[in-house]
Amino acid sequence: MLKRSLIVALALLTAACVPIPAEPPAASPQMTERSYSCAPDHMTLQVGQSSGDPTSDELPGHVDILSVASRLEDETLTAVFHLRNIPQELTVNREGVHHMHQDYGWNVDIDIHGAVRDISADYSLFDYTLRAENSTPKSPSDPLPKTGPFEDAMNPLLLEFVLDTENDNLSHKHLNGNSRLLVSYEDNTLTLSGQIPGITSESTLLFWAYDTLAGQDGIACQPG
Repeated sequence: MLKRSLIVALALLTAACVPIPAEPPAASPQMTERSYSCAPDHMTLQVGQSSGDPTSDELPGHVDILSVASRLEDETLTAVFHLRNIPQELTVNREGVHHMHQDYGWNVDIDIHGAVRDISADYSLFDYTLRAENSTPKSPSDPLPKTGPFEDAMNPLLLEFVLDTENDNLSHKHLNGNSRLLVSYEDNTLTLSGQIPGITSESTLLFWAYDTLAGQDGIACQPG
């Protein structure tokens, strides 16, 4: 599992996008090749690799990752989360979620150069993030929780990381268009796709998902 501090560090307010279906690649519970990049609580994968992850009784099904997979066509990345369960509806703006924070997120962070080896030391080397998160963060002007269809609550985004080396600050820039979301309730898969400038088969990906009130999950390091 990824450290809870990632939720706070990577929370972002963004404009809504309309979900556009995309055909997912098959997610396999078996890793095609072990990533060279592995810290105790997470693992990065090269584009095209897949990996399984142990289920957790401590997490709700919508953030409990069972496996992930990806494929690349030109510079269009398609990434799949296979989750234990995707509910038909989600509640956002929940009590306990801090002002201006998102309730949920499914993230694929992308290092186009394939250089990231330890995110605790090298997270600033990620270039882009492809993600789905609830469209509207918590606002004091609309404090009541809202429950609605999963796909209506979620917003696909493609963002570029911007590192301010002088102030040691990592922020985001929203890239317009080219982000897509497909949810399969039957297969319990969430598929994100987007056109990533400069991505290649050597690029590395970090998959992780969170529920601000319930915890988060990533791909655990494989034994051996």
